[in-house]
Amino acid sequence: MNYIHFSPYFQPNYIQFSRALREEGANVLGLGDSPYDILKPELKKSLTEYYRVDNLHNYD
Repeated sequence: MNYIHFSPYFQPNYIQFSRALREEGANVLGLGDSPYDILKPELKKSLTEYYRVDNLHNYD
């Protein structure tokens, strides 16, 4: 299963959701506007991949 998690760092308790999905074997794909380097280590371990965009409100 693949799960796309938008702004996985926003709300801090959502990190637990990503971790639980990963433990169940899901590929957790993060999409957000924050740099990868500032994500918490626990979140980094939970994500299969992270893609940074400049603005989540720009659909183009």
